[in-house]
Amino acid sequence: MKYSVVISLDSRDHKKIGISDKETRVVNVPFLNKTLPADRRVKHEYVFDDLKRVGLRPSNIAIDLLNIAVGVLSADTRINREKESEDSWAREIDLYIPVSNKSLWDKHKEKLEVILRFLTGDRWAISFRESIYNYDELFKTKKKNRSIKIHEGSVVSLFSGGMDSFIGAIDLLEKKHKPLLVGHRKSVDVGGPQRKAYEYLKQRYGNEVEYLPIRLNTPKKIFAGDEEKTERARSFVFLSLGTLVASSLKGNRKLIIPENGLISLNVPLSPLRLGALSTRTTHPYYVRRFQQLIDSLGLNIALENPYRFMTKGEMLLSCSNQDNLKDFISDTMSCAHPAAGRFRKGVGIGHCGLCVPCIIRRAAYHKAKQSITDMTDYKREVSGKENKKYIQPFMRSIKRLQDSPGIEKLLVLKTGPLFEYDSDLDKYADVYRRGMIEIAELFKSLKIG
Repeated sequence: MKYSVVISLDSRDHKKIGISDKETRVVNVPFLNKTLPADRRVKHEYVFDDLKRVGLRPSNIAIDLLNIAVGVLSADTRINREKESEDSWAREIDLYIPVSNKSLWDKHKEKLEVILRFLTGDRWAISFRESIYNYDELFKTKKKNRSIKIHEGSVVSLFSGGMDSFIGAIDLLEKKHKPLLVGHRKSVDVGGPQRKAYEYLKQRYGNEVEYLPIRLNTPKKIFAGDEEKTERARSFVFLSLGTLVASSLKGNRKLIIPENGLISLNVPLSPLRLGALSTRTTHPYYVRRFQQLIDSLGLNIALENPYRFMTKGEMLLSCSNQDNLKDFISDTMSCAHPAAGRFRKGVGIGHCGLCVPCIIRRAAYHKAKQSITDMTDYKREVSGKENKKYIQPFMRSIKRLQDSPGIEKLLVLKTGPLFEYDSDLDKYADVYRRGMIEIAELFKSLKIG
């Protein structure tokens, strides 16, 4: 089934939209709308109340980008791949988006469609229409709130509550930046690690750091059918939220994407996980495409991943305040499925210990073992015959690198093109090789292999 997802900003906004394909299933997604019950609309209050709290007003174009992100989030998480696509993967999705400058967005819709196809493997088509919504209405404040001090920093850093984003925040603070940490959460239960990490940083650095815990999700009642768990477009939502916040700042605005090079490249561990089956959340090609989009839109924000040539273990060792790092780092959350054991007796929420991010985390600690102790509570151990299915893909990749020296230069091209990074190709290949060595050393210490 092909879907047409229509973002509507109020009751007047979607009445005369011409759907190009009459055979599609049309879903109206209300946004920026307070007239409907909370369980039948995407609640914008979580986004804009946080911005008002720190005295920020984003650009209209950045709010347009948020409208697009809501459509992408809705489609990506609520349209089930297995049931709604011919090949159990690639979905057909048309987006109908209201924007403040239709002529500008029409010029760049192909850039958007390329980005979304690369991230998700789906077929996207986007149609824009002129919005009649006055964005200024979102920023009206009560008299008692008019004395809010405007945030004076020029750097936004994405903040997941994980190890990499925690290190990224420390490094920014040690360089005397005043970062705005932007977290995205779909529900209440996943915000805990972010909040806990921020509270620690606040205790150490005081008013030098601020946190915006943005909650954004699409209620189940808007879409019929099963949810989709792959969430390949989540990075588009995260970067769009970061761009929204960064557009509110002054000066040379930066949006920091703190991610180690091994995860950023995410070279597939087996041939069966090529293409969109491997996540591309911070892949260099995607980040470059997103930078080109926001440049074309005149948003004047520089995207930067300062750790793209570093492994996770190297990030641990190079963190600019080792005392603060050691004090809290084991409380960060790296697991891909932290709530998977919620209803299993004796398991609960936490690091599963065996997913790809958990194994990379354990390998990073092993590399830094001389100076940092891993106090993480992993629910399952790496060793053991019952865990072979988690370990064997890593073992095959490690052996492939050992048997064919230099093959890493080809492997790093598996998840996406790097033709615009010819001068950096050796660096990307080397960070992949070093990252896999970290994992090999962990397995060796556990006598796995």
